Amino acid sequence: MKQIQREHPGIVGRSPPRKDGADKVTGRARYLDDLNFPSQLWGRTVRSQVPHGKIRGIVWDPAFDWAGMVRVTAADIPGRGAIVPRAIPERSTASATRVNAWSPVG
Repeated sequence: MKQIQREHPGIVGRSPPRKDGADKVTGRARYLDDLNFPSQLWGRTVRSQVPHGKIRGIVWDPAFDWAGMVRVTAADIPGRGAIVPRAIPERSTASATRVNAWSPVG
């Protein structure tokens, strides 16, 4: 059997050392959730429970205390997919009229 000469012997089949590995396993690494900024808002996306449909309205629960909350709907987002651009146009970030494949409602 003929021996195959490897370009980089010893690399194939091994895990390369990670530059961020020590920080991650010791808890020193900082993630997006670790950052705080003045006037920072935390958000939640509400997704449709159906794959395709027409949005006839949004009901804000009257039993919930909305004071101090900032509500954002599709009307507040400029352009189509301006906040999170998508490779597939049908999966835009939010729509005021239609739901497509469990997209965000609003």
